[in-house]
Amino acid sequence: METLLPALFHLLLAMAIRFCKLNNPMMSRIASDLRQRHVQP
Repeated sequence: METLLPALFHLLLAMAIRFCKLNNPMMSRIASDLRQRHVQP
């Protein structure tokens, strides 16, 4: 189950980014911040 969570998280993030299309600069900043925090151990 733990190995499935990161994939699910990335899928949700990708869907959110595609939905917003990064029109909102704050949304793009939050998305990049989430991605960086997720990559770091």
